[in-house]
Amino acid sequence: MAAEPLLASIELGGTKAVVGIARDPAAPLAQAKIATQAPAETLGAIIAFLREAAGREQIAAIGIASFGPLDLRSGRIVATPKPRVGLTSICAAC
Repeated sequence: MAAEPLLASIELGGTKAVVGIARDPAAPLAQAKIATQAPAETLGAIIAFLREAAGREQIAAIGIASFGPLDLRSGRIVATPKPRVGLTSICAAC
């Protein structure tokens, strides 16, 4: 029987990002809290965590929760009052 697909979750907040990887949403295999920094550093740390946690396996899906507003077509955070974050492309980082 094939293993359940590997799923990732990312919650982007003003002070931290919470990242997880699981096969069953109720039973995370790994989790991390990453301090929010400049977008490139924060997204880079998230991607590094996910790559290490997934190992050689492919992540089947990623769920993202983020402050906004978001442009869902482009995957960008737009018009936010948060400094240095406007027009950050979440999808391009992946």
